Amino acid sequence: PGQQQRTDLKQRLGTDPRVVLAARVMEATRPELDDMIRQEAASNPALEAIDLDEEMTEEEVLRQLERAAPDRHTDEDEAYRVSICNPDERASWIDFLAAPPSLKEHLLAQLLGLVPARLEPLAHAVVECVGPKGYLEVAPEEIALETDASLEDVREVVRLLQSCDPPGVGAYDLRECLLIQLRERTDALGVLARTVVEKHWRNLRTLRFDRIATSLRVSREDVSTAVEELSNLSPYPGEAFGTGSRYGTQSLPAISPDVVYRRTPNGITIEVVGAESWCLRLSRWYAAQYRKLRKEASADPEEKRHVNEFVRRALDLIQSVKQRQRTLYAIAEALLKAQYSFINSGDYHHLKPLMRKDIARECGFHLATVSRATANKTVQIPTGETLPFEVLFQHKHRVQKLIEEILAGEDPEQPLTDQQIADRLNAMGVKIARRTVAKYRERIVGVSSRKRRMA
Repeated sequence: PGQQQRTDLKQRLGTDPRVVLAARVMEATRPELDDMIRQEAASNPALEAIDLDEEMTEEEVLRQLERAAPDRHTDEDEAYRVSICNPDERASWIDFLAAPPSLKEHLLAQLLGLVPARLEPLAHAVVECVGPKGYLEVAPEEIALETDASLEDVREVVRLLQSCDPPGVGAYDLRECLLIQLRERTDALGVLARTVVEKHWRNLRTLRFDRIATSLRVSREDVSTAVEELSNLSPYPGEAFGTGSRYGTQSLPAISPDVVYRRTPNGITIEVVGAESWCLRLSRWYAAQYRKLRKEASADPEEKRHVNEFVRRALDLIQSVKQRQRTLYAIAEALLKAQYSFINSGDYHHLKPLMRKDIARECGFHLATVSRATANKTVQIPTGETLPFEVLFQHKHRVQKLIEEILAGEDPEQPLTDQQIADRLNAMGVKIARRTVAKYRERIVGVSSRKRRMA
């Protein structure tokens, strides 16, 4: 019974329109937020919204503001100013909830039913690390550090995630993705395909089918059939969910940053970009009707339901947008405090190791809130450079930049070995192993010191 009650509670929370909307607004990029506001204004006559970025004549602005001018201040109209909408276009929360879930929502709904209660916060954090292709983009060790969880617990949650739909989700690379999809196969073809991926991945990538056939003592045709079977699997399981949201937008590259740091005579200021381009407010007419119907015991139930629904939706969106602004500002402020030298100069030498859990602790937020608020968003620093928020959290960005600088300054006749690069980094205070340097170096130049000398 206790487990059933907990499951029922999860389901209610998962479909509460206010909870769903708040999460959607929080994780929205600026283009997605604009689209959310436009579509809700078009379908909800109680929400008035003026897009200040649209060009309007002075007369049009005055006319719209005149229509929106409040005759009396109330709690319901407190939420900003207003705009135009089409009262004939109406939608219901049912339309919103009936829309296809995002990949992360789909995964979380499954995973919460598999993990014990104590691992639910960790399940949220792991799902936040799943990229649009369905791959996990953060190593288990880093998730453990971010969440103060044990590595064993992280690996257990990842294992359970990899049992979720769509098949192959939660892998760290293509090879693991294919193996996850093949692990339940017991037929001869499935077993052969799994063996090819598991034991002969390098030969498979270079299409050396003869070598695979010889090693496995099967015909080349058998190998070709197994490879054909692999082509029927999904290399990117997350793509089945697309990159859009329930509001129909696509996750496009940010045209402008979500947060801007500006240098002024009084120091660095913070601007959260997005909602300032909108005037949002509850319709005067709907606010008056809402107050009126609450007092009338004999009011028509259908009219009351209609007014209550639209008013609630309008206020929920306005409050969600305000909460998004406050949350992003608090995170940006904490990041400025933690990474001031880097933000001020743009010099990667000043980038300090920092984790989301540190910012969550500083702001008093849940780790999942910080992850959701900063995912797929960008920040512009005073130098004019626009960076993903990820840069401010990932120690690896600083390491890669330092290695790039070291390689750029090396003597072409005497290129540095990976150990020499590691020694230089250690002298700078960056503790790093030679093997880790080799991975970065391969990503940057692709060849060893011996081959760079030969070139």
